[in-house]
Amino acid sequence: MIVWFFGFLVFSLVVIAIPLFSLFLTKRRKLFILFFLSILFLMVGGGLYFFLGGSQQLRLYKSSLEIKKIKEEYGTLDNIALKLNEQLKKRPAPKGWYLLGKLYLSQNQLKSALFAFHEGLKMAPDNEELKREYTQTLILEKQQEEPGIDVYVEMRDEVKNQFSPQTVIFVILKLPSSKMPLAAIKRQIKDLPFNVRFGEQDLLIKGKHFSNFKKLKIIVRTSILGNTTKTPGDYEMEKHVEATLVKNKIKYKKIIFSFW
Repeated sequence: MIVWFFGFLVFSLVVIAIPLFSLFLTKRRKLFILFFLSILFLMVGGGLYFFLGGSQQLRLYKSSLEIKKIKEEYGTLDNIALKLNEQLKKRPAPKGWYLLGKLYLSQNQLKSALFAFHEGLKMAPDNEELKREYTQTLILEKQQEEPGIDVYVEMRDEVKNQFSPQTVIFVILKLPSSKMPLAAIKRQIKDLPFNVRFGEQDLLIKGKHFSNFKKLKIIVRTSILGNTTKTPGDYEMEKHVEATLVKNKIKYKKIIFSFW
């Protein structure tokens, strides 16, 4: 936008200047001035493009190279976390421990995340971000010790862009043979990707526990109208999960829904 403005300004000055000069100059001088102004116009226009337009393209190109270099150097999130952990052992910093904790959280490595947030809090005990994340991770860890089902939902940008950010997404828990939900959690498109966890406190049937159910059905559905009834244009996916007994505790594997 700036480039076009300055280009138009220079062009306007040239247009105004030509008739003014023509009033005072001889024919030979007119040709010389016209030639000079043409060269000046090209130089100014080209300079503006290079510094205001071309430099922006150059910055974008350099940024893309940097991103590519980071991906090639570190690769997966595991490698990034490993490298960051090594750097923090040499040069510890609260912000670095915070970022490492968030990386571990994204991979559901709660114990490692707690360690990272705790290390950050030792250096900056009044840091509100670290205190909040440390507290929330403690809660998550306690919840994972209790019976429950973890669900992860992700969606490709091409699919996500078909909806408004406020479009509702329901994660519904059912018995395979029942139409009535056992539990439902509501999120929005803008929250993607997200994790939800069904705990026993979410069950709509009082007195029921996960130990009462051997097999369950999970449905993830977008809702343009904002209700649990499927309508044209909504996306829906369902999966089944079976309970397993681990150390005398009911466990369910994490379920991943990918809308690609």
